[in-house]
Parts: sequence; C-alpha cells; structure tokens
Amino acid sequence: MKVKSCKAITDGGGIFLSSGLGSKIILDKSEIYQCESNGNGGGIYSQIFISSQNSYQISGFGGGIFLICDGKYYPSQKNMDFHGMKIYNNSADKFGQSAYVVMNNVSEWCQHGILGEYLKGNYSDTYSNETDLEGIAMNMNIFNYATQQLIQQQQQPLELFWRILGILNKANVIAKVSMTKTKLSFILEGQNMIS
Repeated sequence: MKVKSCKAITDGGGIFLSSGLGSKIILDKSEIYQCESNGNGGGIYSQIFISSQNSYQISGFGGGIFLICDGKYYPSQKNMDFHGMKIYNNSADKFGQSAYVVMNNVSEWCQHGILGEYLKGNYSDTYSNETDLEGIAMNMNIFNYATQQLIQQQQQPLELFWRILGILNKANVIAKVSMTKTKLSFILEGQNMIS
C-alpha cells in the first residue's frame, strides 16, 4: 500500500480507520510519504475503540499517521505491527511529523520486541529526527479534551521509550600513587547499567 501526497484538513487525508477490539493493523511493505496534517493523520488516521466511542476536538498531530487508542493495548497480541512501513517527508501542524500515538501504555508498545521494532518502520535511531515519531501516554478521553499546554508538557519522542540508557547515580574511585603495578579500583552505581 502506498499513501502519497495526502493532506488532512480534518482527519485521515489518505485513510480514516476506526476499528474495534480484536482488529489488526499491519503495515508491511507500506509507504507513507509527503503527507501533511492540518487535522490529524495526514496519511492515515486510526482510532482503536476498546470500550466506548468518543469524539475528539484537537488537531495538528501525526503528519503520516495519527493513532489513538481508548483503552489498554496488549503488545504481546501483536495487533499493530508497522515493521515494513516506510514513512518519510511528512509534516504536521503541531507534533509527530510522521506519526503521533496516543495510548495509555505507549511505552509498553515501544519496548515490545527490539528497539521499537513494532512501531518505527524505517525510522532510524541514528539519522531520523526525534520529532518524526512522537506520542503521549494518556487516555483518549483525557487527550481529546486536554489543553495544548498539558499535551506539550507530557508528550515525548517515542524513541526515548525504546532507547537503552544507563543512569549513573554515583561513582567512587580510589587512586593511590605508587611505583608498583596496582589495579585501579572503582565502583559505579546506577539504573539500567550494563556490566
């Protein structure tokens, strides 16, 4: 599937998808490019209803894809798989130039598999701009009525959810000057440290 040069004035310039519990969204060998969002989802707008349906009032998110989920998504079910997706040269009025995700447990989806593989498609941790894939861990109902300021404070680049980082809390080094060959002794303490 190719979605090219679409523009969303409201939502879903190329595709508007509304699906219920148990639906699958697999974008393999798909290309979404040169799409623009003045609404939400310049290329694809997808909303997944796990409970009740609600309307939305904000726009300007997800130049290529805007994905919003109203309940808890279970990544282990692999109902959303964007492995083979190519998404590039998209733009949004506000955030998520290529994709914007609103999901309570967006961090779990990003961390499922290896380094965001079910979400990022052709996004490169090295070369892509972090603003290409952005999102927020928030309930759909809250997002739909949130202020722009609240959204801006709580959203973040999705890469931060899958990036492997260590946080150094403390470092102790004992160095003795002597003529003999002695080992340098040090202690590092932190979180997510790899030994």
